[in-house]
Amino acid sequence: MNITVLLTQIGIIAALIITGIGIKRAGSLSGFTVSDLTNILLYVVSPLPHY
Repeated sequence: MNITVLLTQIGIIAALIITGIGIKRAGSLSGFTVSDLTNILLYVVSPLPHY
């Protein structure tokens, strides 16, 4: 695997994590919303083919 692609993917994931932490700390997400987003991730996004 090309090191540039790997570092880009790591950077994207880090940005998503930091964004999620910021939104949670700002109080924009309630526990119910987090639960709904988790269900969407588990039941919709996870079964999709990964290329």
